[in-house]
Amino acid sequence: MPKKQKDPRYATAAFMLRQGGITTFEEIFKVIPRSVVAGDMRTNNNRMKRLVKYPGQWTLEEIREFAGLLNYPFRKLVDLMIGEMS
Repeated sequence: MPKKQKDPRYATAAFMLRQGGITTFEEIFKVIPRSVVAGDMRTNNNRMKRLVKYPGQWTLEEIREFAGLLNYPFRKLVDLMIGEMS
């Protein structure tokens, strides 16, 4: 079975993060839907909705996986999430 193609909106979101077009964690999900991320991370949409609203509930492993999907630095993603928790 061929490997599933990654949604191109991940690259768009990462580009926007790098260029400053996305400045909050929640804005990522305006580019790539929660349902797509939930499916790729093998979790359900209700849990993903809660994780977007409460970024402190992500595990480090989940953040690492999401950063990999975005092809975006783990630490920068963590910093963005921490900014939403203050």
